Amino acid sequence: MEWFKLNKILALSVFAVFICFSIFGYIFFDMFSAKKTVDSKIEELPISSELKFQSNTIEYNPFGDQKTKLIEKDIQHYIHGMSHQKVKAEEKWVHYTITEERIQFLLEVVQNGDYEYKDLYLDILTRWSKGDFSQADKDHNVVWQLLGGSVGKATGILTKEEEQAYLEKYKSVRK
Repeated sequence: MEWFKLNKILALSVFAVFICFSIFGYIFFDMFSAKKTVDSKIEELPISSELKFQSNTIEYNPFGDQKTKLIEKDIQHYIHGMSHQKVKAEEKWVHYTITEERIQFLLEVVQNGDYEYKDLYLDILTRWSKGDFSQADKDHNVVWQLLGGSVGKATGILTKEEEQAYLEKYKSVRK
């Protein structure tokens, strides 16, 4: 009878270990299989010439989204995507061409909105509105960290030639 109890305990222990390994294996596999290729994640959205919005409720979004209100993650996503035009990074999964219209749009939305990192966004966008992209790699990395980035940390600023090549490479995705 003792022998039967020990086998039962051993069987339950083995089963519990199996379940734990299965759960951790699934999580590990899911984490690493979710990585997408750069080209499959690059996106570009249309640009228009008019801005029509009040506060952070929007009638027109120059990033092409149909959003009527921008949340914190939207602001981070747009700044992050625009910064890719200016920075060196191993992976870039989203692209928005930097335009005065988009910078001014975000400045207006952030100024009129209530965002946790409002001062950070205003600092970045104000510099960018003046054509100062000398800290674009640092701007990218701080926003990338807020977004939970783990791959694609910026390692420097692109030269004019590298930026032109980047824009040329993705001109077909621009509308």
